[in-house]
Amino acid sequence: MALGLTPGVAVGPTFAVTARWPAWSVALEARGLSSLSTRVEDVRVATSALTASAALCLHRHVLFACGVGELGVLRAVPELPITPESLLGLHVGIGVRAGVIWPFSESLSGYGYTEAVQRLVDWSLLRHEALAESEHSVWSAPAIGGVLGLGLQLNL
Repeated sequence: MALGLTPGVAVGPTFAVTARWPAWSVALEARGLSSLSTRVEDVRVATSALTASAALCLHRHVLFACGVGELGVLRAVPELPITPESLLGLHVGIGVRAGVIWPFSESLSGYGYTEAVQRLVDWSLLRHEALAESEHSVWSAPAIGGVLGLGLQLNL
């Protein structure tokens, strides 16, 4: 579940490949999100995001903390006129992640985490009025976005 990347709450899967040493890990991740919100001001819009991220994590017993960098593309499909430039947007951010791992067996673990990401490059949905020359923003991403995640980890 993500907050601040799309209008409203967004949900979707994350897939990761991780290399782990006793106290450290490096992960490459892909995340697909779809916004549960279908309205921005009076505009009906379907918004989704696809991100790729890299995380460097420190592990201590069942706790972990990570530095995260992410790059993504955001897509909006409006029902009313919004500028074409706002339909695809680039997202870049850096942040931190902290969580806990629950070992179920030697090869299977559950985990939960929270993440905060500072937006370095982000986008806005802009609306162009039919007769007006100017555009106005109907939604902009906040400076910091958050993620809450739960998952299963298969250890090979």
